[in-house]
Amino acid sequence: LQYKNLQKDILVFERAKTARTRRDSEAIRVVVNEDAKAIIKRQGNKSKSPETYIFPILRKGLSPVEVRNLVQLKIRVINDHMKVIRTNHVCCPP
Repeated sequence: LQYKNLQKDILVFERAKTARTRRDSEAIRVVVNEDAKAIIKRQGNKSKSPETYIFPILRKGLSPVEVRNLVQLKIRVINDHMKVIRTNHVCCPP
């Protein structure tokens, strides 16, 4: 996601997979609440130009293989954290 996807309090984007497989795909719109704004402010890139990625995971100039590897690594880390959160909550059985 890039800052150009952030339109006031709405994050607008299209999944790459959906864009590749459907001709008439519709953009996804997500409301950015105060918690999300705080996370972006705290962990987001300081440069807010439209082409800058919101979070400093990817950067311009990476090869497709490097992008894929970084995305897979970040997904794995996030999923591991989500498992910890899930197992620490009584309400949500694994």
